[in-house]
Amino acid sequence: MKKLIYLFVFVLISVSGIGQPPCGANPAAGNTCATATPICDLNGYCGNTSASYTPDAWGSAGSLLGCGFLGLSSCPATGLLGAFCGSVENDSYLSFVASSTSISFNVWVYNSQNNEGIQIMIFSATNCSGPVTSYYCQALGPTASSQNVSATGLTPGNTYYIMIDGFNGDVCDYTFAANSGVAIPVDVNPSTSIICAGQSVTLTATGGNGTYTWNASPNLSATVGATVTATPPSTPGTYTYTVNSSGGNALCPSSTTATATITVNSCGGCTVTAGNSGDVCQGVATFNLTATNVVGATWNWVGPSGYTSNVQNPTGVPVPAAAGSYTYTVTATVAGVPCTSTTTIVVNPTPTINAPLATLCIGGTTNLTGTGTAHASTPWVSSNTAVATVSSTGVVTAVSAGTTTITYMNSGGCITTQVITVVALPTATIAGSATICSGLSTPISFTGTPNATVTYQVGGVNQTIVLDAAGNASVSVSPTSTTTYSLVSVQINPPGGCSSALVGSVTVTISSPPTANPVASIAVCSNTTVSVPAFASTPAGATFTWMNTNGTTGLATSGSGNITSFTGLNSGSGSNSATITITPTLSGCVGSTTSFTITVDSPPIANAGNDATICANSSGTNQIGQTPVAGVTYSWSPITGLSNANSANPTFDPTVAGVTNYTLTASVGSCSTTDNVTVTIYALPVITFNSDISSGCNPQEITFNNTTPNSSNCTWNFEGLGPQNTCGTVIQNYTSDGVFDVSLTVTDLNGCVNTLVNTDMITIFPQPVASFDATPTELSSYNPFVSTDNNSSNATNYSWDFGDGFTSNGFNPSHTYPDKAGNYTIVLYATNGICIDSAEATIEVKEDLTWYVPNAFTPDGDEVNNVFLPIFNDAFDKQSYTMLIFDRWGEVLFETHDTTVGWDGTYNGELCKEGAYTWKIVIKQKMKDYRIDLNGHVTILR
Repeated sequence: MKKLIYLFVFVLISVSGIGQPPCGANPAAGNTCATATPICDLNGYCGNTSASYTPDAWGSAGSLLGCGFLGLSSCPATGLLGAFCGSVENDSYLSFVASSTSISFNVWVYNSQNNEGIQIMIFSATNCSGPVTSYYCQALGPTASSQNVSATGLTPGNTYYIMIDGFNGDVCDYTFAANSGVAIPVDVNPSTSIICAGQSVTLTATGGNGTYTWNASPNLSATVGATVTATPPSTPGTYTYTVNSSGGNALCPSSTTATATITVNSCGGCTVTAGNSGDVCQGVATFNLTATNVVGATWNWVGPSGYTSNVQNPTGVPVPAAAGSYTYTVTATVAGVPCTSTTTIVVNPTPTINAPLATLCIGGTTNLTGTGTAHASTPWVSSNTAVATVSSTGVVTAVSAGTTTITYMNSGGCITTQVITVVALPTATIAGSATICSGLSTPISFTGTPNATVTYQVGGVNQTIVLDAAGNASVSVSPTSTTTYSLVSVQINPPGGCSSALVGSVTVTISSPPTANPVASIAVCSNTTVSVPAFASTPAGATFTWMNTNGTTGLATSGSGNITSFTGLNSGSGSNSATITITPTLSGCVGSTTSFTITVDSPPIANAGNDATICANSSGTNQIGQTPVAGVTYSWSPITGLSNANSANPTFDPTVAGVTNYTLTASVGSCSTTDNVTVTIYALPVITFNSDISSGCNPQEITFNNTTPNSSNCTWNFEGLGPQNTCGTVIQNYTSDGVFDVSLTVTDLNGCVNTLVNTDMITIFPQPVASFDATPTELSSYNPFVSTDNNSSNATNYSWDFGDGFTSNGFNPSHTYPDKAGNYTIVLYATNGICIDSAEATIEVKEDLTWYVPNAFTPDGDEVNNVFLPIFNDAFDKQSYTMLIFDRWGEVLFETHDTTVGWDGTYNGELCKEGAYTWKIVIKQKMKDYRIDLNGHVTILR
């Protein structure tokens, strides 16, 4: 019955094609997106979803399972497969450029082989790959009338694609029609032509909107119209003609152009063009001449001063000596016919520089001028701008000592040069400041440019001195008061040379007798050496003599200069002292004396105690040092961790791990004695441990690993499970749900003990139980509907797979299977986000019984329709089949129990008469297991 309905629809669609626009001569759609056929005319565009098109797609269609935790989450669709509204079978592609934000056209679908139709998608994608934006996607079945396709949200000027795919691979024809006429791009014919001089070409424009405008190229017969005549100039060369036309449709560009190119050849005769290598300057030796090639020609050049040549392209032609313009003529002769051409060369004059200057002082300027018109862009150039710069008007400015070449260029590109030497400015320095007593003399020296005259000033009066050939000079001065000698200037001799102003001075100071500065008394421990401070004076710079007034052991009785050190030799328990007197001398002036005392003391005894070793945080007395002695002061270094660093026997802090070397210093007067003690405080072990997992489903076996270094004794404590004694790996089996602490106590190799508790380290989740009922488990192909009853526990999320591609995340989903017999397995996955369980059930879809019984047959021996044979599907028990044929009186004419054996219209070997006969069929249905009786009539025709 279904096949008959399909045939009826197909006939209607085939007939209904009347009214659609005729097909144009358009190219076929491209097989891939990358080879999509550009279209501009949709009115009458025709195509076919041919079976020769192979699938072209990218990306994935996504799935309900396979992503996320344990693969239970849905996988997102991507690319073309994710955006398309069906499956890709035999897709093909067109492309267009949007000129508005929307597109609309009608579609006819006809000549469908499978009566399925087509699927159309309008989309955009970058380089036919990656993400896809869909603007329209719909299946269009075969119909008698057109169906509209429209899309909005387009961007004018962007490229979009139209994908046409046969629904379920159907092969059928289709026609597109725009709501109004769509113009194709404008074209011109011929697009290229080659003609001889004087010939013409007819140019014809097509496409566009039928109205054409031509550019005003030379010798064009008209500037409007579809057909024009171009007669290019007779001069050989290439000439271009352009036509413009408006597109007039939103699917095409708003304006298009086409270009025709015409090449003109001489096609015989003689045409020659003379040329040269370019204008030259006076003094250049030679230049070159050129002539365009003429096949088979002889050559003759003539020029000024009797110049001749019979070479086509002469080289090394002498340049005329005088500036001016000179004409050279070439004659090419072919078969006795001459043709000539001339070329002109300009000899530009060489300029000169006026008002030259050979030297400049640094900072000096001079203005140069050149003969003839200056070059427009770079008339003046300095070869070394670090020595001197030159402006575009010829102003030269000296920068530094050296030599530079100034170049001038005239408007003809010819140059001349001038060398300028920049002279350095003279220099001089002054030296010789001193401090002297009144009535003495001291020298002042000058150094600078050899043979220069130096001017210096004393008390506001200028004095001069001439430097020798080595650049040196000096003068001896004897001021009676402090006097300053200042530089003023220096000049190169003779006068008129370069000069410089100078800055610099020296001062001769007249000194008063010095006074020795006080020296503090010094205390030194016996048998030790102490440095004596350097002696100083007012004013500074004096030298000193000294004397020991009482002859103390360890010091000389007198001396000169400073005492650098003193060694105390006192061996008693008391103190000895010595008085030192010092006298200063400065610039020959002897000053007044001063004195200081050196005292020698005996050292005390220091005892820091015995070394100590403990664990951090140990209890008890932690004391170091000695019994204090009266009159002795004590100090410790470092003081960190000590209770009283100024006592003889402090206690130390046992909480900070480490090794500390303490030094005790015992002091009496200037003497001190030291002793050392080492305190070692071992750190408590830093406990670290981990587990292979931190959470799991009940029951769960977890491995714990002790990573604490130097462990010698270890005790594990697992909350709710008790302790284990080992320093290595521990395996603990958790059989209860909950969150649990884990602790580890470690004793290290130093005997120090510490404990680490990891709170809530382990989480054990309950195990979900997947369970469901499916009703019914046997389905009919006429009603293949099944419902579920979810009985799972300890679960929050569910995923169903019904075995035919259908999936669900519902709690109690239902499903209708395809009307096709078969066995399907329903699988339920139940999870609480961590743990997962599954359950399954099998569903059988049984095919319902269908049959076809003919109502007539023709047993005439022609092997066509000779046997009456009913047709049944496989939904019955073939062992219970019976078919009987009766005549009008109820007599049994034929009986069979074989479904493959039919009645041939005979009874007892003879063919029965034409007419109607009664049949009865008894069968047993497989699915419902009950008997069915069928009755009817069949007619024998001859």
